[in-house]
Amino acid sequence: MTSPIVEALKQFEATEANLTKLENLWTELQELFPDGIQLGESPEYEDRRRSFDCILTALPKIGGWKPSIAAPDWDGVVTARFDYLELGDPFETAKFEAAIWTEGKEIRECRYRLNQKRRQLIRDALVAVIDKFDADLRQIRKGLRERERHEDVDSPIWAELKKIASRSRFF
Repeated sequence: MTSPIVEALKQFEATEANLTKLENLWTELQELFPDGIQLGESPEYEDRRRSFDCILTALPKIGGWKPSIAAPDWDGVVTARFDYLELGDPFETAKFEAAIWTEGKEIRECRYRLNQKRRQLIRDALVAVIDKFDADLRQIRKGLRERERHEDVDSPIWAELKKIASRSRFF
């Protein structure tokens, strides 16, 4: 039987692997996307976009949130670029171009939230272990009362604490 923390860490690892795939696909999509007006299709871009959508769908919510983004629509961007070219307004064109990939910040937000949740899980688990250790030590102290210094402590709690300490790299 695996501990709940080990199971949770496995879920974190799986989520992190998918998030890394998502980050890599986002980068690949950016590299495949044309800078100017390019008519036609890009099967490679379409495949990467489908893969991106599948992985994003499988990504679990973190703290009740997950990215709700999509890779830019090739034809939609081409049409918009034609429109901005026709308007001849460089400032609006620059704003549009800058906005094409801004949704990528949601992937970075997801990475941040995943790291925060992992730290919280580990911190909570450590606090629980420390609290139990402290409670066990207090229990042992109550049972010691009057004893000579050279006498061994005979307590099942003490034996358990010694076993835990011997498995730890910190003691």
